[in-house]
Amino acid sequence: MVMANGTQVKQRNHTIPTVDPSAPGPMTAATLVALLTDPSRPLGGIHHFVGKHVSGQVDLRDQRVDYPVVLEDCVFEQALRLEGAKLVSLRLSGGRAPGISAHQLTLSGDLRLTSGFRCDGLVDLAGAHISGGVGCAGALLLGDGDTALTCARATISEDLCLDADTTVRAAVLLSNSHISGNLDCRARLEHPTGNCIEGNLLSVLGDAQFHEGFACAGTIDLSAATINGRLHFGRGRVSAGVGKESAIVCAGTTVGQNIDIDSGIIIDGAVRMPFAKVGAQMVISSVKIRHGGRRAVNGEGAIVKGDVYLGKDTEVDGHVDFIGVQVSGDFVCQADISGFDKHALWIQRSTISGSANLDGLRARGEVCMVGTHVGLDLLLRGASLQNPGGWALKGSRASIDKDALLNAGFACVGTVDFIRAEIKGSLCLDEATLSSPGGTALTLVGGRVTGALQMQMRAAPIGLIDLLDAQVGVLKDSVQSWPTQVVLEGFTYTVLDPSSPKDVALRDQWLSRNRDGYSSRLYEPLISVLKTAGNDDDARKVELLREKRRMQNSPARVRWLYRLLGMTVGYGYATRRILPWVAGLLAVGTVVFWVLYTNPHQIVPKDPKAAQAFNPFFYTLDLLIPVVGLGIRGFWLTSGAALYLTWIFMICGWLLAAVIVAGVSQMVRKN
Repeated sequence: MVMANGTQVKQRNHTIPTVDPSAPGPMTAATLVALLTDPSRPLGGIHHFVGKHVSGQVDLRDQRVDYPVVLEDCVFEQALRLEGAKLVSLRLSGGRAPGISAHQLTLSGDLRLTSGFRCDGLVDLAGAHISGGVGCAGALLLGDGDTALTCARATISEDLCLDADTTVRAAVLLSNSHISGNLDCRARLEHPTGNCIEGNLLSVLGDAQFHEGFACAGTIDLSAATINGRLHFGRGRVSAGVGKESAIVCAGTTVGQNIDIDSGIIIDGAVRMPFAKVGAQMVISSVKIRHGGRRAVNGEGAIVKGDVYLGKDTEVDGHVDFIGVQVSGDFVCQADISGFDKHALWIQRSTISGSANLDGLRARGEVCMVGTHVGLDLLLRGASLQNPGGWALKGSRASIDKDALLNAGFACVGTVDFIRAEIKGSLCLDEATLSSPGGTALTLVGGRVTGALQMQMRAAPIGLIDLLDAQVGVLKDSVQSWPTQVVLEGFTYTVLDPSSPKDVALRDQWLSRNRDGYSSRLYEPLISVLKTAGNDDDARKVELLREKRRMQNSPARVRWLYRLLGMTVGYGYATRRILPWVAGLLAVGTVVFWVLYTNPHQIVPKDPKAAQAFNPFFYTLDLLIPVVGLGIRGFWLTSGAALYLTWIFMICGWLLAAVIVAGVSQMVRKN
């Protein structure tokens, strides 16, 4: 025991050397161990050693130290051996050690590495039980080439902090560890050949934050971790390890609150969050993610209880993948996405309970929403999509419970695809610009729009508009929005918006732009709409135009008959047209046959004895009535010009009868 006068005494056969802890100088490891494990020391106070140069190996394996230990500016020649030791707390402030081997260490307080402390080897806390926290502030951990700090399978009851001014030049292993407080990293981590943070199956009851100027030259891997609080990456930089594509990996990670990647962080490499579970929001804002044009953000299969938000001040060099996600709130993406291999943003086969808000999105590559269900609106107001020669927006088989708004300056180079999509509100393309030279600008093949299809665009689309078998409630369009070619076969609508062109001639021009030419089906919806609106005159005009187009597209050998039907009975829709023809033939026949009757020998009675007065009007009328007739022509014999004219008028009668029958048949079929 050390007396007040500095002499040594023996107690329990244990010799305690005389040492001034506050005086710098050499010290053997055995002396230090003896002082730390002195069982006769009264309770209270701390072990505080300053400026000691410790020779030999400090071996406290399975030892118990009942006082806090502070080693300030101490230099150790060999690694500290603390395996299985039981300490109150340990602080290494300044100084240097070749390593710290402390797996299965038990601390009832904190472990602190501060104020310039340098460890040239591994700090091994694997399996440790620390009732306080672990903190590195201003420390330099060089590691063994692969690992600098391991807390694998450790239990830390408070925070694990890697504070600013701390540099770690190898991996930090946190696999299977449990942190009851927060994981807070503001340090500089360098492990470019692998992972800076290895956190597989890590459990954090508080927040996990990488922020305030942190830097990681290597991957942060938190796969299958459970973080009850918030996971935050902000104001720093992360670069993927050499040979690795990912800078941040949260595959299968469960986060109780937000995942926030924001505050100007720069990420060189992919952010991978497949099958993550997020209790609140997933926010990527004010971020630059650079991944050489490959898949830069991967949220495939994620379950997010709040919103997914990619802010308009976010730049992504690569494509963004959210295939098969379940989002209980809104999916908002207003970022600038460069895309890769013609892919920019994938949200296919996903379920979004709120809106898919892509207002202002700038995407170079395909935006894919195939098979996605959106509980509210799909919004692309003012968005700019570019994928020349390919799909710019692919929404086939998508289901949208409200409106799809591609308007207010929406600009698209490439194809907008809503094949077999179901939109329960309106599809609005007002003030939009569509361009797909030589291709399809918009396809709604087999699609269903319960509300309005609004196509009052800034200019006519460049490229085909394909509405094959599409169904819409209201058609709202304008002449300047009609493309050169459109597919209208099977396209149906129930109402024409009051602002849409209703002039029959203009509508005929619209229908004549059908890529596959004339089809009687093209006119049926327009006729039905006009009749429903009580505009029977215009409906009849459209019916006449339909038959006129049928005549123009019929074979030449029967075209004359269609012309005759049109001129005489208006293809069955204007049967009164035949009356002038009948009256004209009667007038001509009356005059001509009267003249020929007065010319001897051309019209004479068959039986002079039974001869009756010749009436040219009834004679002509009898010739024009086929089969039944009036029986008048049987009393007269004709020759010369009268004979030929008789045949001509009989033929005209047959033709008129055929035309009348065809017209009546058309009326019956129409009704």
